[in-house]
Parts: sequence; structure tokens; C-alpha cells
Amino acid sequence: MARKPERHIAPKPPGFLFILLLVLMLAGCAGAPPRIVQLFWQLDVVRNVELQQQHEELSFFLLIDDADGIEDLREFRIIQEDAELSWTISADELRRIRREGEVWLGVNGVQMNDRSPLPRGDYLVEVIDKAGETDVSELFFGPEITGLTRGDLSGDLFPVVEKSGEASLRSAGEYTNVFLYNERGEFVSSETIDSAAAFSDLLQQWKGRDITGIWLQIDRPEAGYGLAAGPFSLED
Repeated sequence: MARKPERHIAPKPPGFLFILLLVLMLAGCAGAPPRIVQLFWQLDVVRNVELQQQHEELSFFLLIDDADGIEDLREFRIIQEDAELSWTISADELRRIRREGEVWLGVNGVQMNDRSPLPRGDYLVEVIDKAGETDVSELFFGPEITGLTRGDLSGDLFPVVEKSGEASLRSAGEYTNVFLYNERGEFVSSETIDSAAAFSDLLQQWKGRDITGIWLQIDRPEAGYGLAAGPFSLED
């Protein structure tokens, strides 16, 4: 699901007495604050196969250390202060990806309302737990990350689900991230696969389990961005 920005206005600093009162109130009840251990982010050029259009999206995933557990997290925020923009993602909207025994939390689909290229510059990524404790990381989205600014990319570059009988995968990526959706358009699960055979095995695992749509994504580190495509229907 697309994440579209809100206007972000930097808040005025609170007065000293307010800060002192807040510290005293939280001192007796504060739990362990979350800590961002590692941040992965990437610009994706997204091809909507139904609309035959392309636009930019930002994907990011965090590895978080929280002694209270990741269930204690309330929301993530992404802030681009120069353009006065922010995106808020609640905990129940976050996607979990397990890799090498680690659980990464994040989201795809951070984009502009009009699907224009995302502003280049500094971004803040903030994680907030239910007690209001926070941690912040930064990323720099440089002008050399061209994405759509170099023009529409050939449709042949994007991963594709082809249907001639059984659905099959055509992808130029070493690894392909597969995002599965149900008939209501709700995200269900994601898997990373390394071959067309693994894609067929994945579909067999989910057969008969209300999976009707797929998005695909591959990384192109040499180009400085990823490629995503969808939605591909599994319905006849």
C-alpha cells in the first residue's frame, strides 16, 4: 500500500517547566527505549502494470533492539524537513522480514501524493514505542540516485509474472522479493527467492490460501536503485 506524505512543521521547543514535569512523570514508568541497530533503505522505480505507469517509492527496513520486545513499538516516522514532509507508519502496518535469524521491520511504498520524484536531501527515520521513547537514524538521498529523473525505464528491465498456464517468474535479479496479497488487496507475506523454480515452489506452498495478487522487486546496486512491478493477478 502506498504511503503518502503529510505536511511536516518543526515543533517549537517546550518550556523548561514542561520538560521538567515530563521527566518527573516518566522517570517512574519508562521502559527500555528502542534502539536502531541498522537501517536499510532503497529507492525503487515502480512499474504499475495495470496503469502502464512508473513512479518512485522509498523502501526502508530497520533492525531494532528493544528489551521490551518489538511488540512494544508504536510507529515509525520518516521526515524530510527541507520539504516539510513526513510519513507516519503505525506498528500494525509494518512488514516483518526474517533474514539469517534476524527480524527486520519496515515498509515499502513511501511516495509523493502526485507520484513525482521524491525530494533529494536528508531524511530522518524515527522509531517510537508505546511509552513515547524514541530513537532516530538518518539517511541521505543524494542527487546521484537518479531513478525516474533519467526518464522512464524499459519495461523489459522489470521482473514479471508470466501466465501461460501456470504462473512463472521472469527476473534479471540475483534475488527477487515476492510480496503476496489477498483478494482484498491486503499484504499477507513476503519471500526472497533465487530462481524461477523457487517461485513455482512458493506458489505451491500458498495454493488455496486466498493469495490472488503479487508484487515483485529486485535490487540493482550498480544503478543505485531497485525495480518493482505489479500487481500481477493469479486469478484466471
